[in-house]
Amino acid sequence: MTKNVYTVRQLNHYIYNLFDNEPFLKKVSVTGEVSNLSEPRSGHLYFSLKDESGKIPVAMFRGARGGLKSPLKDGMKVVVSGEVTVYPRGGYYQIIAAEISPSGIGDLHEQFEKLKKNLAEKGMFDAAYKKPIPKYATRIGVVTAKTGAVIRDIIRITRRRNPHVRLLLYPVLVQGDGAARDIAEGIAALDTLGLDVLIVGRGGGSIEDLWAFNEVEVAEAIFACETPVVSAVGHETDTTIADFVADRRAATPSEAAELCVFDYAHFTQELQNIQKQFDRRMERSLTDAKRQWNMQADKLSLLHPAKQIARKKELLIQDAKRLQNQMSRARERAVHRLALYGQRLDGASPSKKFTFGYAYPVDMDGHNIRSVTDVKAGDRMLTYVTDGRIWSTVTQTAAGEIE
Repeated sequence: MTKNVYTVRQLNHYIYNLFDNEPFLKKVSVTGEVSNLSEPRSGHLYFSLKDESGKIPVAMFRGARGGLKSPLKDGMKVVVSGEVTVYPRGGYYQIIAAEISPSGIGDLHEQFEKLKKNLAEKGMFDAAYKKPIPKYATRIGVVTAKTGAVIRDIIRITRRRNPHVRLLLYPVLVQGDGAARDIAEGIAALDTLGLDVLIVGRGGGSIEDLWAFNEVEVAEAIFACETPVVSAVGHETDTTIADFVADRRAATPSEAAELCVFDYAHFTQELQNIQKQFDRRMERSLTDAKRQWNMQADKLSLLHPAKQIARKKELLIQDAKRLQNQMSRARERAVHRLALYGQRLDGASPSKKFTFGYAYPVDMDGHNIRSVTDVKAGDRMLTYVTDGRIWSTVTQTAAGEIE
């Protein structure tokens, strides 16, 4: 008996044709819960549609996005309408969705919203209870799985940013039975060690994978923790109850490490800059103080009694010199005036005139004889001449002009 041997491609295409020729599979509507939702840059949507008995892959291509009635989230119950087809290259069948509409919120999502509302009403999300994350933490606790990308990334980033920071890991289960209790115990244990901050988290996953961080005992452990807690669960789009209760949420564990571990190189550069600024300010302050001191010293020097006496003595000397100069000039002017007056008096002096042949007659009473009417015949008179006096008797007078 000859056996027919087929290639994988031939078998996959045979099954593909069976599906393609089945009218029932051309347009089906299936209800279930969204799980493992993925939305790559291509714009396509990929997720699993599941119920209590199993799951089936679903793809909605970018061109069919108009059939999406509302944004999708893990845990949502939806109705997917489309074609069931085989993906030959992968060897599995899937639903190519043409339309996706919500049919209610999934059980897990419903539990999430219920717990979120309950804890919010208790005030556990209130900003008043949020503790600040220390800027310069040196002892950091980490509550996560002991292996995997999360702890490796935190260690790598810590070594790069600040090798002087000490990490203390409390390894826990991050999913499955007992994970929530394990995480809560880890938070409580590290809280007793006086650390600067705790990072609590895990990598990404479906809503089921992250569910331990939605449990009330984890929320209560974070809320009761005296040490500031940074929640770092899943990817940026994932949100858990732990994120709301924690003092700070990081989009990813790597971001949590960046947030908690200060950059030592940048820190030392800042210190150097501060030191330089301080040195410049001190130099300016010292220069200003020295200038003020010199100014005050100059003022005090001027006010010193010895300085005052010396200054007044100098002023007196200057005044004496000015007075002496003024007196010298006044004396010179006086001498000059006296010389002029002397010349004038000398010219008017009778004795001076005697040298020119003039005489000065007076009567015996000393009165100046200025006219022939001042004497008569027989009067005696005295005449002063240049070399003496002459007494005489008037014998005769005659009026008339001098020839």
